[in-house]
Amino acid sequence: MLVDTREQSSDGISGFNPNVQNGVINAKATSGDKFGFVLLCIITLGIFAIFLITKKNYFNRTQIKINERASGIQVQLAQRRDTLIKLVDATKSSMDFEKGLLTDITKLRSQKITPENLTEVNNKIEDSFGRLLATFEQYPKLSSTETIKQLMNSAEYLEEELAASRRLYNAVVSEFNQELFQFPGRIPAASLKLHTLPMFNASSEQQKDVSLKM
Repeated sequence: MLVDTREQSSDGISGFNPNVQNGVINAKATSGDKFGFVLLCIITLGIFAIFLITKKNYFNRTQIKINERASGIQVQLAQRRDTLIKLVDATKSSMDFEKGLLTDITKLRSQKITPENLTEVNNKIEDSFGRLLATFEQYPKLSSTETIKQLMNSAEYLEEELAASRRLYNAVVSEFNQELFQFPGRIPAASLKLHTLPMFNASSEQQKDVSLKM
């Protein structure tokens, strides 16, 4: 703190001789300062708490949505399997099936589809369906049978529904996985010990072109 020691000189010219104040001066915070600081801390913590709650709710909702999409694929695979079995039953008396195909269809009939064996069952259905269609091509007259027509239409419809369900599943999973690596979303993700979820990948059999024509 400087003390003004200016004195009026005889010639009327003012001079300035600074004198340094080395005494101890204590810093003082007014009650307004204290209130403002506490309020700022409360607002900051409140915003962070709201962010954490919002993100945690988002991750929980998204996981439920992913489970719902996976369940939809599971249900459609079960319907597809049932349609495949009905196709075999409806044409068994008119067609000569290979023994291995009939054995696989019989196993599929009794096999329960669960999230754990979803990929395995899907691959078996894909393989059996492809072999069944190849067998159908040997019996073109069967295409005029009304039951076969309906079942084949159902099969085509289920193919489209499955493709749509897989796209929806992959879209939600992709969004979820991206959020795990974006700041600041990865902070609550790490606290929840979340990890990336697998995308639905086509099997080698699914990647082959399969014709539904008979």
